Amino acid sequence: MELKIFVFNPIEVNSYLLWDETGEAVLIDCGCFSANEEETLKRFIADNKLQLKHYLNTHLHFDHIFGSPFIYSEYGLGAEASDGDWHWAGNIAERVARFGIRYDKKIPQLQRVLHNGDEIV
Repeated sequence: MELKIFVFNPIEVNSYLLWDETGEAVLIDCGCFSANEEETLKRFIADNKLQLKHYLNTHLHFDHIFGSPFIYSEYGLGAEASDGDWHWAGNIAERVARFGIRYDKKIPQLQRVLHNGDEIV
């Protein structure tokens, strides 16, 4: 198993990319905020010939989901996470404005709701 940690967005959240010898990969907490950060992630995935299979979120605070629209549009993956945090994604523009950050993208709905004990295959 390989691991690459990216530090993204003004809050400097860790985003984790894990993959195995087959090239299948999972992304956890995509915090990409800028086009430059999106390109950095996209280039790394392409350069390493990875196939992104899952996009997981540990929780849905704004700094962990900034990159969700990018992952959805670029790779067709919605987030997999607990829906107990979904209320944090609902009015993201208002929440980040409190930190002096402007964000006007819409967060896609969860692709899969995860529960304790679920397996990610």
